[in-house]
Amino acid sequence: HPKKNQPSLKSLAVIALATLSLLNPTTNTLAQTWETSNDPYNLCTDASSGTPITGYRPTRDCRGYAYCNDGYLMGGGTIPCQPNQLYDEGTGVCRNWQDVNVEGNKCPEFDGSKMMPELTDDNANEKRFFCGVSASNAKRVCEACPGGSRLECSDPTHNCFAGITGCPTSDNNSKPATL
Repeated sequence: HPKKNQPSLKSLAVIALATLSLLNPTTNTLAQTWETSNDPYNLCTDASSGTPITGYRPTRDCRGYAYCNDGYLMGGGTIPCQPNQLYDEGTGVCRNWQDVNVEGNKCPEFDGSKMMPELTDDNANEKRFFCGVSASNAKRVCEACPGGSRLECSDPTHNCFAGITGCPTSDNNSKPATL
């Protein structure tokens, strides 16, 4: 008989089984659960193979995009395109919705009725989109981003600003003359 303060053989067996189950889990771990909940629309996982994706991915309706890193949705969510634009996975920028191929599985939830072809924005002139850390900086940098997307900027810290005047048009990518 075991002494009063010594565990029985039965209780040692239960402890050993519990320890083994912790070392060899058969259910999802916390990290796996987080990964799934981080990307509720599965933008960062290949639908056919389940392979994690790294890079920019369109939303299911292509009205925006997200950055994925090894299957994780980065940056806090999706980035919307401007009105009447869709994310074109082929070029990696938001473009006019009529210029983006939405056939097949590229934009499975695309709804053309949400587009507003009559909507115009005087600042959304492709010849007036330029990169910079601010609008005033974009006037000095004069790097064109004609699609209106920050992905077109060579410096990843820059955004694409609309309505910039004083730079050459995007047809002429030369820098403005300096005095």
